[in-house]
Amino acid sequence: MRKPHTPVKSAKRAEEQERTVQSSISLRPSQWERLDVLADLTRWGRSGTVAEAVELLTELPVTVTQRLATLKRTTAASTLQERLRVNVRREGLERLGLPVGPWLNQAKAAVRSGAPDDTAIRIDGGATLALGLLKEAIFRVGKGQRIAYVTDAAGTADNAARIVALARDPDQLYIEAPFLEADRAIADARRHLTAHQAGLLARRAGARRLTTFHYSPRYEAEPDSLRREAEAAFRSDERC
Repeated sequence: MRKPHTPVKSAKRAEEQERTVQSSISLRPSQWERLDVLADLTRWGRSGTVAEAVELLTELPVTVTQRLATLKRTTAASTLQERLRVNVRREGLERLGLPVGPWLNQAKAAVRSGAPDDTAIRIDGGATLALGLLKEAIFRVGKGQRIAYVTDAAGTADNAARIVALARDPDQLYIEAPFLEADRAIADARRHLTAHQAGLLARRAGARRLTTFHYSPRYEAEPDSLRREAEAAFRSDERC
C-alpha cells in the first residue's frame, strides 16, 4: 500500500515564510478601496517566493509589508502604507485653466517621490509648470492611509502578537471572522478567528475602521451576527 504523502517544509522555506517583504509600489487612488489588491498579496503568500513578490509589487507609492506565520498552514497578514495622499483641487485647475489628463498622475507621482519644487511638469498640450506652483495651487497633500489585511489566522497568543505588531494603527483593517465566539471550539479546531477575537485584535491594533469577512456558511440564517459580534468587541473595554 502506498504511504500517504506528507509534505515536509524545508528550513529555507520556513525562513522565507517568516521574512518581512517591503517594496515601494504605486497604487491608483481607486485601488485603495479595493480588497482584491490585498487578496492578491495573500494568494502570493501561499504559493510564491519573496523574490517573486518584490518583482510583482514594484509595478504597482506605498510600502507593503507582509508576514507569514506557519501554524499547520499559512497565516497571512499584509499592510499597505501610502506615503502621501495627494488629491486634486478642481477649483485650482479651473483657476489656472489646466485640463484634466494623464499629466496629473505624473505630477502626483513627483510629489509623492519628494521631487524638488523646480521640477518641470509637462501639461497635456506642451506647456510646462513648476511642481512647486502645482503643489500650492491644485494639490491637497496629506498623510497617507494605512490598510491592513488578515486572513486564515488561528487565534493563538503568538498569532495575536504578530498581527497587532504588523497591523499597528491602520486606517482600515480587513480581518477574517468566520465563527461566533459561541463556536470557539470549532474555530480553534479549524485554525480560524472568532468574530469576537477579530474585534479585540482590531481594537488592540488601534484600527480606525473595521471590516470583517470570510464568514462561515453556518450563519446564513443570521448573516449580520458575525459583524455585530466583532463590532461589539471592537468598541468594548475588554482586555485582549
